[in-house]
Parts: sequence; structure tokens; C-alpha cells
Amino acid sequence: ITQLSIQYCNALVEDSTLRASFFPSFNFSVNANTAFDTDGRNQIINPLLTNLVGDNLTSQPSDDAISAELNNLIDTLTTCRNDTSCANDRTATVVKASCAAVLGSAVTLIQ
Repeated sequence: ITQLSIQYCNALVEDSTLRASFFPSFNFSVNANTAFDTDGRNQIINPLLTNLVGDNLTSQPSDDAISAELNNLIDTLTTCRNDTSCANDRTATVVKASCAAVLGSAVTLIQ
């Protein structure tokens, strides 16, 4: 399941047309150190919640709980060596990881 989630999210982010459709406002060309400000995080997290998490299910975590976990993941993944700058492809990697975390999670699979 994890490998399928990672492959799906990799294909989504690597295809510029698909990613522009899924994450329409996010600037993938900005370095990860600055791409994930409050607006940037919302431009990634909100589409993930809208497109990958069900609504009105009997048992599921709240969107706020999922957002908090994704914010923690983004914090961890955007801490780069020497706190100077991340590699050029780090922004896309963080988005892929965030996508895979939601898509491969119990909130998607069990429901």
C-alpha cells in the first residue's frame, strides 16, 4: 500500500499538468525553505484533504488532526542541513511525502 501511494504521488507531482490541476496555486519552483509558509502549506494540505479524505464517515480523524500531522511532517522534511537551503528538488519531495502520507493512511484505506 505504501509503495503504491508513493508511486501515485510521485506520478502526480512529476507530471506538471496533473500537479497544476491538483495543487493549482502552489509554486513548485520555490525552494523548500520558503515554499512552505502558511499559504504554501494550505495550498498542499487543503487539496489533499479535499481529494483524498472522505466526508461524513462514521469514524475518521478530523481535518484539523490530519492537518496538524501534515504540518509536523512538513516541518520535519523542510529542516535541511545547516539550516541554510534545501536541495532544489526538496519542494517536490515534501509534496510527494505529504501526499503519500494521506493516501497510504488508514483514513483512506479503512474507510
